[in-house]
Amino acid sequence: MNIALSITKFRRTKLNKYIGNRVVAGAEYTGIKKRLNNLQCDIEQLSLSVPNLPPELAGICLAQISDIHLGEHFHPEHLYEAITVLNQLAPAYVLMTGDYVTDHARYAQGLIEPLRHLHSPTFAVLGNHDCYCGADEVANALAETPVRLMRNQSLELHPGLWLAGLDDILRGRPNLAATLRPIPQDAATVLMVHEPDFFNRVVQEQAPVYLQLSGHTHGGQIRIPKLRANVQPSQTWAPVLPALGREYSIGLYSVGQRQVYINRGLGFTGWPIRFNCRPEITLITLEPA
Repeated sequence: MNIALSITKFRRTKLNKYIGNRVVAGAEYTGIKKRLNNLQCDIEQLSLSVPNLPPELAGICLAQISDIHLGEHFHPEHLYEAITVLNQLAPAYVLMTGDYVTDHARYAQGLIEPLRHLHSPTFAVLGNHDCYCGADEVANALAETPVRLMRNQSLELHPGLWLAGLDDILRGRPNLAATLRPIPQDAATVLMVHEPDFFNRVVQEQAPVYLQLSGHTHGGQIRIPKLRANVQPSQTWAPVLPALGREYSIGLYSVGQRQVYINRGLGFTGWPIRFNCRPEITLITLEPA
């Protein structure tokens, strides 16, 4: 396994550097910056080469958010701030990789109003907390929004670019073969699955997936830095990581041509504490391999 940070374009992008690459009015810039400060949230920007991506889709931008964990410590107004930032950044698609509630399905009702304000087409998968608290209740709440929930389903976003969404690995009924069956072998496929260590199965089975997007770990919430300069997030140590999130816990990894990215999430579980591991919104630009 090679950490892809050394071979793939990956940048921890400060807001002003990212906005500098886009045409954004001063008032809009100020609004994004204020909302990110309120969220204490980073924008992470990646440019990834994906096999089979049609040349005409070069530069298409996907946004990922994950692990909202509505509950005692993360409220609908916090989610609304994140949605407003996403709308101002205007990706082609927003992808949500699970865990919308923490410990009770009733909090799923808090998803409805913020998510109704999304401008970009948005797709989602469930996480283990959603299934533990009540998958049907969470799914019903998402059904009242523009978000399309994918449970062992796939769809063609553009000719040659497919999106697949797997049911939760720990508490759902995932079926990788059935999910990928409709997808042509020569397509560029992005797979959403909550638990990142499922990437090992993707690699072992040589599944026709070249980019997996996951959450689940929150990046560990607490990252202990190594005592040297210029340490990347994946080179720090997390004392507590969940099952199926211990091998691939934060950021970008690659095995051959296949890549997995783990978003640090927006919310919390356990203590509402993060150290050296800020919440994030991820912006992924796809390029042909």
